[in-house]
Amino acid sequence: MISPRRLAAVAALVPAAAHTQVVRGRTLDVAGAPLASAVVALVDASGRSVGGTLSGDDGGFVLRAPAAGTWRVRAERVGQRTALSEPLALAAGDTARVVLTLARAQRLAAVRVNARERCRVRPEEGSRAAELWTGVRQALEGAALAMDTRRVPFSLERVERTLDGDGVALLGELRTIDPTGVRLFESADPAELQRSGWVRSATDTVGMIEFHGPDARTLVSDAFVESHCMRVVAAPPERGAQLGLAFEPVRRGGRPVPDIRGTLWLDGPTGELRELEFAYVGLGEMLQRHAPGGRVGFGRLPTGTWFVDGWRLRMPAYEEGLERGTYDYAGMREVGGRTLLEGDLPEVPPNVARIVGLVTDSTTGHFPVIGARVEAEGTGYASITDIYGNFRMELPAHDSVRLRIAHPRLAALGVPARVGVPVALGRESMLTVGLPSGATVRRALCGALADSAGAVVTGALWDVRRVGYRTVLDYSRPLRARDVSVTWPKDGGTEWAISTPLESRRTVTDARGHFHVCGVPPNTRVRVVAVDPWYVATQPFGVSVLEMGRQSSQSDPEREQGPAPISVPVPGRVPPRP
Repeated sequence: MISPRRLAAVAALVPAAAHTQVVRGRTLDVAGAPLASAVVALVDASGRSVGGTLSGDDGGFVLRAPAAGTWRVRAERVGQRTALSEPLALAAGDTARVVLTLARAQRLAAVRVNARERCRVRPEEGSRAAELWTGVRQALEGAALAMDTRRVPFSLERVERTLDGDGVALLGELRTIDPTGVRLFESADPAELQRSGWVRSATDTVGMIEFHGPDARTLVSDAFVESHCMRVVAAPPERGAQLGLAFEPVRRGGRPVPDIRGTLWLDGPTGELRELEFAYVGLGEMLQRHAPGGRVGFGRLPTGTWFVDGWRLRMPAYEEGLERGTYDYAGMREVGGRTLLEGDLPEVPPNVARIVGLVTDSTTGHFPVIGARVEAEGTGYASITDIYGNFRMELPAHDSVRLRIAHPRLAALGVPARVGVPVALGRESMLTVGLPSGATVRRALCGALADSAGAVVTGALWDVRRVGYRTVLDYSRPLRARDVSVTWPKDGGTEWAISTPLESRRTVTDARGHFHVCGVPPNTRVRVVAVDPWYVATQPFGVSVLEMGRQSSQSDPEREQGPAPISVPVPGRVPPRP
């Protein structure tokens, strides 16, 4: 029998999750039908949200209270009236069930624009800005939750463009598609942005500056709403019947920091969110003259789910000047992307040719090559292969294009990969590109002796870096002019002993960090020494490929993933305008 004291001690060790307070429920319309994609939040006595989710296709939702106490559930959806549950008294480990019915909201009354209306922080009920902000906030919160909960099956396409000094002519383009839907666009912490600025010097790179853009969650945060005022503005003629909800930073005490101002554009008749345009303010004169800024587009599915369907950030780029420590303006850089919904394959624009392809590795059973850079030679256009080896690019070309593949494994193979592909404007061309086969590599590296040269040991040597607790290869820093020795038993075989006669050949890495040794006996266990010893078994008249690091014989080549601030070099540290 367990004593009461021991029972209390055991209870203290039970995970807190065992005592979680849960609220389960459904959202319905007035006819009793399930209402999907409602923004459902658990709120405290002051109305502050402590957690939220989107209701499912059946209207169902699950919320977890952070502590025992009295809570209420709030449900909102664009076009519906807000529903609020009765207070729920939750003891430790309790489960409550609620059903919330959302009636259809009245049609948005015509909003008259008053040019003299002052900008308001947290517009009070009844103001023109408050009328519009209610629907905007619901859409933004829904878009943020759709991303968090992966409610919308999607992949993300990221596009980086380089433009000329006038910011007009396109000099180059790089596309990256992420089929996993990992965020490629995410803002920094809203409170930190208001404290340190939306544009600031990078902490880890001298002469670099970071531009931060707003995402959906940032725009509805308390830090953003309390530091920006809003007012209704009229739309220019090209926007038709749209209305604008303009925001700008509120001047407060202390040193000003770079901030953003902009306009949330809404459909006039429905009040639905369409697009955000923003610009940076409070920058130094050199940055401000190039008018950096961006846009974020919003879409809504038939189910009512909101999502960010595209974004773009435009900023100046600089290059090192002739004098040490100086930088010259080099043009504009655009970083953006769009959300590709499941099965979404947009039509090919008539003024571009689209190339869709797959890159595989012929030396490893045609497995997909991840992270390969596919360049259209002489055009400045490129794409990065995704986790399935797929790539896509759109370029204003016709006739034929020659593609060049760049990947660390090609540096280890020592042989470039190029392929020609016919293209036509307004059409899509599909192809599969394989890295050179073992036979091709052997002929390229060993020349006329390839057929009698036996096996080939080839590879590359790179520096390494730390990512968390792991050591990974740094493919941007090949180790040049390093001695590499390849040794094997003179009589062949795989047995190594003190008395075994050995044969050895030495070579030196080239500018790519590449090395190779021909004429190695096949089916032999060879010893390769670049930094640390590494043993590898050669294949019959094949190619053994080694990727080696400075501090370890075999490092994990995995790269860091996830969103990061946009950084561009500027001349020194650019202070905000006082």
